[in-house]
Amino acid sequence: MARCERNLWLVGIAGLVTSLGGAVVHADSATESAALTEVRAAAEGAQFPKALTAIDAAIASGGLAPTELYECYRLQGEALVALGKAAAAREAFTKLLILNPEAELGEFVSPKISGELTTARQNLDGLSLRAEATVDAKAARVSLQLVADPQSMAKHAELAYAGSEGQIARVRSELASGKAVFDLPGASNTVEVSLLDSHGNRLATYSVSYQPPPSAVVGEVAAPRTQAEPPPLWSRWWVWAAGGATMAVVGVRFGVASQNAQSDLDLVLETPQDHFFSEAEALEDTARQRARWANVSFAGACGLAAASAYFYWRESSGKSERQPVLVPTTDGAGTSSIQLRGTF
Repeated sequence: MARCERNLWLVGIAGLVTSLGGAVVHADSATESAALTEVRAAAEGAQFPKALTAIDAAIASGGLAPTELYECYRLQGEALVALGKAAAAREAFTKLLILNPEAELGEFVSPKISGELTTARQNLDGLSLRAEATVDAKAARVSLQLVADPQSMAKHAELAYAGSEGQIARVRSELASGKAVFDLPGASNTVEVSLLDSHGNRLATYSVSYQPPPSAVVGEVAAPRTQAEPPPLWSRWWVWAAGGATMAVVGVRFGVASQNAQSDLDLVLETPQDHFFSEAEALEDTARQRARWANVSFAGACGLAAASAYFYWRESSGKSERQPVLVPTTDGAGTSSIQLRGTF
């Protein structure tokens, strides 16, 4: 019986190169994973335990392409069937079908092996790993969103693009709520975004082409000034004018008060026999002090008026530089128009 199973396995090996319905093509020997080479050697020699160990090592090493990962799960399922581990084989085939729903084992594989694949397909009922890659309106970012992941295999996402010197640059990010967002590299290009498992193997890869929207403006008559922030309060002319007016009012009041004190002093001097000398002296000091404050207030009012005039002139000259201008423009589709730009 064991010999019969071995023969069935060897017959199945004959169809490995054209397995998965002809979809899997071995990578070039110079670039394929060394771990995967060991897997194939063990499988082709019907060394089932060694093949399973090599498969586990190949998956754990990371960096497998989707087709290489398909092959690992397919060979794992076939080896497990040959060792009589049907349940584990169906689990391996389930992962294979999640990644490649159209996977087949080939024409010469034993019915026992193909039967386990069929059972796994029926249990999945059409479920598979699916995601959507979208570029935002400004072609600045690309988003990779999981749509379905029946066994939660996807853990990371990766952006791959051609670098400035022709090398492939890669940026990796963890999936957050099934989504990853990447900044796109500058000019129009084609990039690839991939779903990765916990080991860094690529489960699925999506090619995304994008082109930044046209934003050229030609033939400007005058370059519009950028919208400036409101000037600070201390630079507004009316603030200084209000201060000057207030100082002028204070000066007038001190002037009137000085005149009143001088009038009272004149009355005292006309009838000196009715007043003490100290009373006349106090009235004279009051008149002089109020006259002094009146002069100070009028000087301050003049200074504030000069500052108000300066800021009024500066604000008026600034407005003349922000007059509206006509600007002819054209978009990327060749449509021309005239825009009125400026500060109103």
